[in-house]
Amino acid sequence: MQRNASRMNHTSTQDAPPISFARWTARVLGVVFAMVAVLGYVGGRDVLGLVPTNPAHSTLHLLTGLGLLLAGFTGEAASRLACWLGALAYGLIGLLGLAGVAGVTAALNLNVAWMWLYLALAIGWIAVAGVSQSLAHSRYRARATRRPA
Repeated sequence: MQRNASRMNHTSTQDAPPISFARWTARVLGVVFAMVAVLGYVGGRDVLGLVPTNPAHSTLHLLTGLGLLLAGFTGEAASRLACWLGALAYGLIGLLGLAGVAGVTAALNLNVAWMWLYLALAIGWIAVAGVSQSLAHSRYRARATRRPA
C-alpha cells in the first residue's frame, strides 16, 4: 500500500509538459540580449569591436533581456506576449531607423546593420509567437477531446 502511494506522489519526466517554443525562445534570447548589453557596457562604443553601441542602446538590450528572461520563466502566455511586444518594439525601431528618423538613430547609435537585424528579429518574434499560439490551441483542443463527458 505504501509503495503504491509513493508511486502516485512521484511525478516522472513524462508527466511534465514540454517547454513551449515561446518560453524556450524567450529564455535563450533573454540570455543573449543580457550578454550583448554587458558587452556593450564593458566594450564602450563597440560590441566586440564589430558594431557601434552606446549606453542607451545597451540599456535597451539589458531591459529586453531581463524582460524576456522574466517572461520565459513565468509561463507560456507571458512568453508569447514578450515575443509580440519585442516584435512591436524592435520592428518599430528598425523601421524608424530605416526611415531616417534622426532622433532614433542618434539616441541608440544605430547603423543600417542594426536596423535590418531589428527587423529580422521582429519577423522572427512574430513567427515564434504565432507558432506557439497555434501549438497551444492544438494542445488545448487535444486535451478537450480526451476529457470524459
